[in-house]
Amino acid sequence: MLYRIIKLFLLLVLPLDSLSDSMKFNSFNTNGVMGLINTPTARMPDTYTVSLTTFKSENTTMSGITFNAFNMVEMSFTKTSYEDNLYNNVEVNEFNGSNIKFRVKEEGRFPAIVVGLNNIDGPAFSSSEYIVASYGLANFDFSLGFGWGALDRNKDFSNRLIDIDDNFRKRGQSNNILIDTDSDHFFSGETASIFGGINYAINNNFLLKLEYDSHEDFFNSNENLSNLTYGFEFIGFRNFNFGLYSLKGEKVSIRASYV
Repeated sequence: MLYRIIKLFLLLVLPLDSLSDSMKFNSFNTNGVMGLINTPTARMPDTYTVSLTTFKSENTTMSGITFNAFNMVEMSFTKTSYEDNLYNNVEVNEFNGSNIKFRVKEEGRFPAIVVGLNNIDGPAFSSSEYIVASYGLANFDFSLGFGWGALDRNKDFSNRLIDIDDNFRKRGQSNNILIDTDSDHFFSGETASIFGGINYAINNNFLLKLEYDSHEDFFNSNENLSNLTYGFEFIGFRNFNFGLYSLKGEKVSIRASYV
């Protein structure tokens, strides 16, 4: 009863449209997936929605298309280009990737939950898998998830899936870092990391996003990168939104989406 009273009070004090799965108050991340800034959330686009996204930082450019042909599945296809980037002494110029997200549960009394895979057909070093939950409360939308692969920068805890099958222990390594992702290695690796954040609707025109970012920055040798990423988005136009972000305390980036 106390929970319901508090929630009703917040809704009355901060009367905005619901953030949950709202195309107005949710946008696409740097992977072209509906999420915060670098990390995903459990939010999904409206069914039959097609969206275009472009992202630009100091030395990275991403463009992608996202659609939700089914109520339970979000798919996106991206092209990412890099300038003067070396990974393990190999020059990486650009690659294409596909992402897919499956809704496990819609939000109700308990959070929404999704399972997703990023860059499932791109180079193995950039692929990642995750489970994330989101819950909206008034102008706030909270997300918390666990990531593997490229979402495992912090190596917060051991991969509990190893207890089920020891094959989850090894994530494929290759001298050729551009080798395509192997589906046998999904959700694998010795460790996994926590990520999450807050999407806050300041009003009907602006969003504030704060993110605990576990995404690996493969082309940055600084081992003391911040885990905090944050930014503002303008959502005042009907079909267009624009974002300005600080990535891990080092880079400034911009993103634009058209729905």
